Parts: sequence; C-alpha cells; structure tokens
Amino acid sequence: MPLNYNYLVCLGILALLSCEQTNPSGPAVKDHFFLENQQATMPIFVEGNTASKVFLLFLHGGPGFSGIVDNENSRHVFNQLEQRYAMVYYDQRCAGISQGRCDYNQLSLAQYVDDLDKLVVLLKARYGDDIRLFLMGHSWGGTLGIAYLTTRNQAQFRGWIEIDGGHDVPQIIIETRQMINQVGAEQIRQGRSVSRWQQLITRVNAVNVTNATGDQTLDINKLAGEAVDQLLTDGLIDKELPLTTRQIVFFSPFSLFAFQQNNEQTVTAFKDKLARINLTPDLPKIKIPTLLVWGNQDFIVPPAIARQAFSQYGSSQKELLFFARSGHYPQESEPELFREAVQRFVEQNR
Repeated sequence: MPLNYNYLVCLGILALLSCEQTNPSGPAVKDHFFLENQQATMPIFVEGNTASKVFLLFLHGGPGFSGIVDNENSRHVFNQLEQRYAMVYYDQRCAGISQGRCDYNQLSLAQYVDDLDKLVVLLKARYGDDIRLFLMGHSWGGTLGIAYLTTRNQAQFRGWIEIDGGHDVPQIIIETRQMINQVGAEQIRQGRSVSRWQQLITRVNAVNVTNATGDQTLDINKLAGEAVDQLLTDGLIDKELPLTTRQIVFFSPFSLFAFQQNNEQTVTAFKDKLARINLTPDLPKIKIPTLLVWGNQDFIVPPAIARQAFSQYGSSQKELLFFARSGHYPQESEPELFREAVQRFVEQNR
C-alpha cells in the first residue's frame, strides 16, 4: 500500500501537525504524517495492523540516529510484528530527517520527553482514545523511555520494552571498560585475536572513566563498538543485519545527507549532557509491566546495566532476557527470539 501523504491538519494549542484527522484502520496500513512541536518538525510512520488497536511506539537510539533506519535494519522482525500490531516509528528532533529549527545548544532530555508526550496525544487523536500503547526503546531510546515514564503519565502505556537501554551513563562507561578487560583477557587466554584484544585493553585503560567528559564517554563508546565487531569477526555472536542503504536511500523518504548532518551535530552538541545522565533513582517509579531484552555480548551497554535496571524497576511484573549471541542489537542478531519475546509480552498485557 502506498504511503499516505496528506499534510492538512494542525492540532493548534498543542502545536501538533498531522496529515489529517482521520482514522486509517486496516491490517496492512502505511501511514505517514508529522509532529510539530517547539519549532521542530518530526516525521511519523505508522505501519502494520492498526485494526488491532495495539500500537508499539519505537524510540530509536542516538541521540541523533533515525527511526527510519532502525525500521529498515530490523525489517525482518518488525514485518512480523506488524502483521499483528501497528508499529510507530519517528525521527526525534535534530535526528534522521526531522526538520525545522534545531537549536543544538538548547537540546535537553526534557525537550525530547515533551516531544514524545505530544506524539502520544497525536496518536490518540488520529487513531482513537481506545488504542492500547506499548513503549519500546533501544539504546538512547531506552534512556528517553525511562525519562518519559518517570515524569509523565505512564498509565497511558500497557507495557515498557527496553532493548539494551541506558539509565546511568557514568556507570555504563565504567562497566564497558571492565567488560573489555574481562572478555579481552579471556579471548587472549584462548589464543583468539590476541594482538587485537591487547590493543583494545590498552586503549580502553588509557581513557579516564571517573567523572568522564563527553569526549571520553564517546571514546569508550567507540571502543565498545570495536569490541562487538571483534566478536562478530571471530564468529562468537550472530551478525547484525547490514545497513540497507539501497532500500533506505532509493525507496524511502530518507535523506542520507540530512541524517549525517543531524547525527554529527546532535552528538557533538549533546555529548556533555549525555555523559552526566543518571536516572537510577527514578527507576522504582516505573510500575507498568516491563520487559528488558539484552545482548549478552553488548559492550556498549553491558549486561551489568540490565541487571541493575531490573533490580530497581518498581513493576511487580518484570522480566529480563539475555540473548546469548547478540551484541547491542538483539532485534537484528536474533530476530526470531526477539519477536517471540515481544509478542508474548504484548499478548499478556494488551
């Protein structure tokens, strides 16, 4: 079904721009509209079975990445989920192909939360107050989801699905350095890629992780990605799906130039704020059903962070799943296991 490009209606006092105030319902909908809030224009894509009245709102990583790219990279698993439910993808402000005025110096977690709050209002206005929402956040999207659920009305959501998210950035980089040292030492003991792991250990130990700056946080993040890549090279975790550049560039509204510009500038502007984010004290406030899905070989947000989050969440119904052969993207490395876990959780709580 072709994308529905109608740019007509504004929900005035909330500064929300949607395509039109209709209710596109069906088993295979592809709907596209926009959210306008505080001078930013963010593209929204709703795909799948809107007739189910169950909507999974996906928060992409970054900050500065793209919901469109995540959607395409995880197409195999998301296609299957869309047969049962509606999936909502959007590019956050100053990310992907979002437009409008982007004041990088004024970016804040609170502003991202406000955008998400307006999106929830917009979805209900467009599809009906009776839709059942689930929030799903990957990486930075996990940070944003936690911030939203602990400061706004979490009862609007039937459940929270966190995928390798990050609630405590200062602790993340400490755990990342420790994991590179531990895993690296074991790989060296087994005689696997010895010189490479020796190099990674030397480099990570040279970075200060106490009261780290934004640049130091990004340095650790880069080394974490290299460690995941090394495990992929050595065949110890399943391959993450490649960036589907041809599909994204030629068969979607995606602009590679806009994405690169937004990503680089957002990361540069937000890095020092990101380095200080610690939402641990707020985790007990989250009472809705919670599912944590984590790659057991994730150096970017190590498993220790998942265990800490799980222990602190206030929900009486919570589950933590580790995927043995996944790094930072379990939805891509082990898509069938991911689909089964998400589907089971949604069916239990819809």
